[in-house]
Amino acid sequence: MVELPWDYKWSSTAFNACIKNSDALIKDRSLNQDDMKAILLKQSDNYDTLEEKTRTGRPCGDESFTSLTEKLTGTKLKIRKAGR
Repeated sequence: MVELPWDYKWSSTAFNACIKNSDALIKDRSLNQDDMKAILLKQSDNYDTLEEKTRTGRPCGDESFTSLTEKLTGTKLKIRKAGR
């Protein structure tokens, strides 16, 4: 991936952060340049958790969310003991 969100080729972030002057899909900017950059550069309090869940393919939610997701998808998602 890229280090900064607006460096990603297919992202509209460069337009919204006023780095590019046009975007094929967006007509007007919803936030000013400073607001957009600040929002995108701020790391979430849950950044480490989100990164770990993304890396392992586990849902990023509480126990009830994980249980419901298991029920709806028919897939076991809770962390289980390593086994054979």
